[in-house]
Amino acid sequence: MEEQGNAVSEADDKTADQSAKETCWSCFLRQFILSGSSIVALFALAAIIGWHARIPALFQMFPNYAPMQYNTALCFILCSVGLFAANLKLRPLSITACLLSCLITIPTLFEYILNKNILGIDQLFFKPYIATLSQHPGRMAFFTTVSFLISAAAIISSTLHKPNKSNSGIAATLGSIIIAISTVGLIGYTAGMTDAISWSQIAHFFPRHRWNRRAQICPLAAGP
Repeated sequence: MEEQGNAVSEADDKTADQSAKETCWSCFLRQFILSGSSIVALFALAAIIGWHARIPALFQMFPNYAPMQYNTALCFILCSVGLFAANLKLRPLSITACLLSCLITIPTLFEYILNKNILGIDQLFFKPYIATLSQHPGRMAFFTTVSFLISAAAIISSTLHKPNKSNSGIAATLGSIIIAISTVGLIGYTAGMTDAISWSQIAHFFPRHRWNRRAQICPLAAGP
């Protein structure tokens, strides 16, 4: 009987230790997501202020680099708010922010597919006065658009469904895709290898030197 009691006690201790470790990891991950989404939103807000105040340093790292487009900054803020709210269990706010992001990114995606300016979405909120290396002034890059759509889908999916292995797998897959896109973009731009980020005939979608957007998208990928 004593042996059985000791075995049960040891099992309970192991379970308690494992539960404590999981709780610590969950707290760390939550704080990382909240901090990361806040930082991204602040950088994007600075870019918007820079456009209105005519301070290029806030949205363009160097004169020969493509600027962060106004719509890009808006989507960063919306997705960051969606991710932040999702982690605070504010479901309506999270879903609303992500859907608003989709209202910008979906027309932009169709602009690339149809090669047409749809609803004037590129300059609907702000008319850019700097268009360095931008084939379509005001339009965010193709893969930036795709990444925002994936981010919004992942956040909405994780918000609507209770956490389980299936939902976690979907969110992890979507997040991995975003990280892969961002990583390839960062490596390609850093090494000056445009082929690394311009698969097949999509090269004209990528204004060079937009690596800072790839870096900012990474924290969003970690969220869902």
